[in-house]
Amino acid sequence: MGTRESSDRLTAGTFFVLLQEALPLRKKARDTLAGKADGLSNPEILAGLIRIVSPSFQPPSAGSTFSQNTSGLRNCKNDGNTTYMPVGGEEFAHEFNDLIDNNLPQALARTRDFVDRFIDVDSKGLRLVQMLGTLINRDATITDTQEVELLPDGSHRTKAQLGDAREICLESLILGVWKYVSDPTVRNTSGQSTFDRWHLATSAPNATRKFDMKAFNFDGSWTPAITRYDEDPTEQAQPRISGDDEIIEAEIVDDDQANDDSDASADRNFEKAHAVTPHVVFNQYGANSQQIGSVGTLNIGRGL
Repeated sequence: MGTRESSDRLTAGTFFVLLQEALPLRKKARDTLAGKADGLSNPEILAGLIRIVSPSFQPPSAGSTFSQNTSGLRNCKNDGNTTYMPVGGEEFAHEFNDLIDNNLPQALARTRDFVDRFIDVDSKGLRLVQMLGTLINRDATITDTQEVELLPDGSHRTKAQLGDAREICLESLILGVWKYVSDPTVRNTSGQSTFDRWHLATSAPNATRKFDMKAFNFDGSWTPAITRYDEDPTEQAQPRISGDDEIIEAEIVDDDQANDDSDASADRNFEKAHAVTPHVVFNQYGANSQQIGSVGTLNIGRGL
């Protein structure tokens, strides 16, 4: 990825704008006016980001405070850190650091849920990665050693390493960038000129400004393969058994018995013919072991 001199800044607001460019197709305006919400509003996107760190977060149920704060954050007009806007605050940053240090799989799993809901991965996933990579590369305030992608194995990629990556885990990059921009040391208001450059001017003062892809001019020459985080952090690892251990395991499968004896007999014959797992299985491990595949009546120690 080539280096380009730019005054563009990666902040919470400019990150938010790029995420919006990767949203799934939204409902038509008339459906929204009719009360058919699509769940992709700006406050819902921001609440989804916050819940990656604080899953119990709930915006106020009444009033427009959170909506106004969301708009201010997106437009880079505030630095967050208010009663209903934890982004940009020391407490939120501490909670984020603690989550990454102690439960990275859980953080990635929550990010995966966010991506599933808010990102059109198939159509816009690669472009989102390219746009994030372009902005990271252009932001001269981000050092080459800054971590920007948090990998599932606990390692990371820095700004200097990102452009050479041939494969990007979407959740890892989004999580890494979200952690960076939500830190209090990254002032969101420093991205206001970037936001202005990216958006077309409007004739009405309160009208929504349209994102100008031409003005952003992302680097499309970087085409890494996009992967997804798919490990279940709640899955428990199976215990490992050494070859010297002598363990007998029995698996009892209690199937519902049919009332008709002939049907039960036919089922047993079908299972036997198709090598179905038997009703009682013994596996013995260790020296001089013997495996008994299927047992009807087993007599041990009777000389039979």
